[in-house]
Amino acid sequence: VWVADGRATALRRAGTPVGAQTLGGRDGEVFEIDLGPRDRLAREIAGYGADAIVLEPESLRENVGARLRAQAGIAS
Repeated sequence: VWVADGRATALRRAGTPVGAQTLGGRDGEVFEIDLGPRDRLAREIAGYGADAIVLEPESLRENVGARLRAQAGIAS
């Protein structure tokens, strides 16, 4: 999971840093995160909006994307 610099402190604490990465012109860091059930993790990540982006696995990225689209009222 990519996390923007200075954001998503709880995800940062729960994860293991892998390295720095810039996405969309924003500096951040990639973390390996295991917070238990994937549904819980997807809910947690979606709560950070654009400040936390799932890079992999694809199934988690899709789950978070569906949650964000639902919050925005956009049909999948």
